[in-house]
Amino acid sequence: MTSHLNQSVPLNRLQHRTVWAVYHGEPIVRACINKILHAIFSGGLSLNTPGSGPAPTAEFEAHLSNVWVPFATNIVVHFVLFGYCPYIINKKRARNRRVVRYPVTLPFGTYEVHNEVTTDYETKWTVYQRAYSAKPMQLNMPDARVRIGFYENGTRPTMEGDLNTDLAALVDTIATIDEMNEYALRAEAIRTHPTLFVESTPDSRRFEEVSHVRAFDGNDIEEATTERQQYNTYSKYKSVQTSQSNASCVAGDLGGVSTRTGRRFANHARIWENNVFCVPDGTQLSSNVPSAEPRGDLLALTEHKEDIICAALGVPKNLMIAGSRGGGAEATQAGSQNKATTFRRTVDSYKTALLGVLNDVYREIYKSDQDVLSLPGAPLIEPELVLTAYDRGCINGDVMQRYMMRAMNASQNDADLDRMSKFDAHHVKCMMENELLADPAAGVPKPEPAAGAGPPTKKKKK
Repeated sequence: MTSHLNQSVPLNRLQHRTVWAVYHGEPIVRACINKILHAIFSGGLSLNTPGSGPAPTAEFEAHLSNVWVPFATNIVVHFVLFGYCPYIINKKRARNRRVVRYPVTLPFGTYEVHNEVTTDYETKWTVYQRAYSAKPMQLNMPDARVRIGFYENGTRPTMEGDLNTDLAALVDTIATIDEMNEYALRAEAIRTHPTLFVESTPDSRRFEEVSHVRAFDGNDIEEATTERQQYNTYSKYKSVQTSQSNASCVAGDLGGVSTRTGRRFANHARIWENNVFCVPDGTQLSSNVPSAEPRGDLLALTEHKEDIICAALGVPKNLMIAGSRGGGAEATQAGSQNKATTFRRTVDSYKTALLGVLNDVYREIYKSDQDVLSLPGAPLIEPELVLTAYDRGCINGDVMQRYMMRAMNASQNDADLDRMSKFDAHHVKCMMENELLADPAAGVPKPEPAAGAGPPTKKKKK
């Protein structure tokens, strides 16, 4: 009997923790993710029912706002950080004793994802629990209740277990810039609080005098000289201590007495008292010690790190920091339009992936293929542009209605489909009746004939 060996590869936990630490430690990363979340969930989460279907109740809308919106927010955060998001469908009993099923994302650190390539060259993803509490749990058996939603195929983890997101690729660069900033701040601290080095005072006596003393007097003179140096050092320290005590008495720093306990308060030393010291006798301060040279590009390094993070996450920096380099009033109109387009594409990509996961979960819970969840979001396009595209015939009435409701940050349920279809038919009819043929060569419409004018007719002979 042969046992099945687990040949799955666990995802890199150290890389996961590093990306999670970057998310919590870098303010610019939090700002970019919050900007994306505000653009996606500014209009909340709504349910689009068919034309003849009942509208969602107020209780269900509150359920979407309290349960589904936090679930969707965690999905977007996991998509940005890891490229995937594990979730589970729980159930609980409501007040009316009705069982309610709802989705919940797995908290970070409570699971471990494994991938395995089958014999058919397909990737199989499994999730294992990790010990996060004192409760007994199956650590060696995969949790069949957990599902995984992916952002895009290009951001899925590799077969070796490494993350494949844009933020994960910047971890080494961010760490390098942080180390350079740390060394620069350390050099600045050493420069402002330098370490003092002492060296022996050079002896002015000649070699013949020193050798004569040592040859005829033995060690008596050397011992006497050493004792004299120690005594001078002791006298200097004593004078310094006396000066500090007198300064404390003059400044009134003697500890007072507490009226409640009768104890004397602690006498806190001043900063200058800790920085005053006595140079030993026979030594002097060394003057040839090289000083630390601080960097002058700390601000440039910080701005460079912010620029690469914003570029990787697809959020222009000038949308968060007004007047930043390359943005604000200095940017041209074309550059601003390109940055707005970049951010719109970023939001649309996350919104598309998120709606795919949300609708799959909704169909699994409520067994409905007609209702569709939607995210109205912020008006990323102006209503005038929608009407222009509709008048030019680029989009039909149904598409115009959907984009117009998005531009007004309104739900699809608020649209009157019957009235819209009538107006669409009337609008098309009016355009076809009043359409003027244009000259393709000149590009100028032909003038309308005057009233009563018509083609010339031949007169009949009597």
